[in-house]
Amino acid sequence: MPEWMKESSTSFEPNKKETFMLKNRKGILFLLNKFQVSGKRNKTILSDIHPAIQLISTFLLIVLISTTQKVLVLWLVGIYLGMLLLVEKPTILRNIVKKASILILMPLIIYLPIFFLGQFSLLFIVHLFFLAIAISQYMETTNMNQFIAALKIFHFPNIILLQLDITIKYIFFFGNLLIQLLAAVEARAVGGNIQLSTGSNLISLISLKSFTYGEKLDMVMEARGYTGQYYRVKQPLKTKDFLVSIAYLLFFGGLLYLGRN
Repeated sequence: MPEWMKESSTSFEPNKKETFMLKNRKGILFLLNKFQVSGKRNKTILSDIHPAIQLISTFLLIVLISTTQKVLVLWLVGIYLGMLLLVEKPTILRNIVKKASILILMPLIIYLPIFFLGQFSLLFIVHLFFLAIAISQYMETTNMNQFIAALKIFHFPNIILLQLDITIKYIFFFGNLLIQLLAAVEARAVGGNIQLSTGSNLISLISLKSFTYGEKLDMVMEARGYTGQYYRVKQPLKTKDFLVSIAYLLFFGGLLYLGRN
């Protein structure tokens, strides 16, 4: 009987230069969850608002934060964002803070040399912080289907919407395939050191799988009568949507007026 079969525990020790994906399987799985397309969304005070209204209000808020130089306007925007955060559930609030921290990290790193040169601007940091909060709040409370539906309402080209939708689904689908392949490699790596070109082999398999999947997807779309149009489920505006729209118009109009004076 081979010596390795007498051991009580077995371990997989491939070439150290080729174990990056194996060692970071949990990290890959964490990233995949960010691309998972789900029909569910977190319930918030604005959950029932029409997706188009949410998108345009977030866009206007981002433009306003980016362009204003008035401290009073920033104070009012900060109060508005603070009110949105206060009404969120603790789990949603925690996710928003995490997303905002990730979004603001890289700009702050890039801004560090300016800070050390003595040209630090507190107003710029406030802008970054508010932008990160606004974007994170929208990302946390709106799923990809609602985002694409809102873009369709604003007459974005069908080809762009189709590519965006398929790209997100491709990332999640082939990411799951990668996780399964990594698990299979670990399951079969019994009996000592096995030299595997893990990275190149897995990338080749996924590339071949993507070509096959793309051909099948094209055949399925043709069989279902796809004509190049990206259809959406019509969602009529409710009374609540009109009231929120009026409130947003008054709010942003007032901020623009204060910003000009």
